Amino acid sequence: MAIELDRNHRGFIPINSSTDINSSVDTVTTPNQSESFMMMRDDAPDSTAVKRGDYLAGPNQWPAGVPGFREAVDAYNDAMTNLGRHLVDLLAAGLGDTAGELHKAFLTPTTWLRLLYYPPQPAGRATISSDRRHIETSGSSRCWPKTMWGASRFMRPEGSGSMYHLSMGPL
Repeated sequence: MAIELDRNHRGFIPINSSTDINSSVDTVTTPNQSESFMMMRDDAPDSTAVKRGDYLAGPNQWPAGVPGFREAVDAYNDAMTNLGRHLVDLLAAGLGDTAGELHKAFLTPTTWLRLLYYPPQPAGRATISSDRRHIETSGSSRCWPKTMWGASRFMRPEGSGSMYHLSMGPL
């Protein structure tokens, strides 16, 4: 896929090219053995957020020549955004938020959809590191530990390769 990850974290990350140097959990020394396509809330280039230079505001990038990809990913993102808003509303009701203040905080949520793929590894090649903090494959890590942020995270079952994140920002 010929879409480089842009400054707004949208695009494609090729295998063995992502090293999380900001981990507060571990000292990361090698790239993750994964590839991913990332999109966020789609902001038009002429939107107020983009013109102001808001952090992470921008349009998504889409691959050419993959019929139906954008429509399917957009539909999934919309469904997860609606689920997140519904859960926020349930939480607000449980907290007695009759003024709708919590709902207002998510009117323009930061959504982050990452389609993540870890290629299969030959049997016996993957091991748990000696400190039991990550999975190693031939001296590198498939996925280093990291600090997560945000208000909620929806992950699909094992083998589906995707994750959805709805956030108000660091908590």
